[in-house]
Amino acid sequence: MSAAAAWERKMPGEDRIASLESGMKHVISTVGSLDNRVQGLADKVDAVGSDLNAFKTEAAKAFGAVRVEIANLRTDMIERLGNLKIWLLLTAAGTAGSLISMFLNIASLIHGWKSP
Repeated sequence: MSAAAAWERKMPGEDRIASLESGMKHVISTVGSLDNRVQGLADKVDAVGSDLNAFKTEAAKAFGAVRVEIANLRTDMIERLGNLKIWLLLTAAGTAGSLISMFLNIASLIHGWKSP
């Protein structure tokens, strides 16, 4: 025979009911306390979720701004390189023209040849 069975036999009916009621009050109190704690945790989780969503929005804005800046920089670099190519071509053509003129002048001095 177990100790619980022996204890039940010793207690009269009303004492057992009173003991069960007391135990149930304690269980209800504990469940209420747990419910409050769980609700508090749920509120904290909701707050963290809101913070994460705000961070996600801010990060998306920041990355969008970086993408725009990179696109603007790329466009600017392409434009500048295009202008640089034109400048290099004009400079090279001018240099070539100057060299040809210089060689013609040297040739005319050496050989007495006149340019047309």
